[in-house]
Amino acid sequence: MAPYWKIAIAQLFCMVYILVLTFADWPVGLAHPVSKDIVDMDSVENTERGVIYLNGVDRPVVAIGGESLLCLGVHGSKFQWAGLRPIFENPSAATENLLHKL
Repeated sequence: MAPYWKIAIAQLFCMVYILVLTFADWPVGLAHPVSKDIVDMDSVENTERGVIYLNGVDRPVVAIGGESLLCLGVHGSKFQWAGLRPIFENPSAATENLLHKL
């Protein structure tokens, strides 16, 4: 892991960032302070359409209910861990994967 420590740290931060956005209350995260669902705070119509307006763009992320939040958090952080895992298991495979993605 020694040559890849910067990538590993960056991916760990990204994994934590995804989990914080999913489960932390507004304004730190995207969860509604009362219902804990990820909904558009300013527009019921956007929530009904399944999007939230964030940073000037309609984003298709609405999670209503505990199961949806859990799946969203696990799914998002899983992708970061999938990218991080080869660094710990096989550094040469991690390099090949990185070069393949470029």
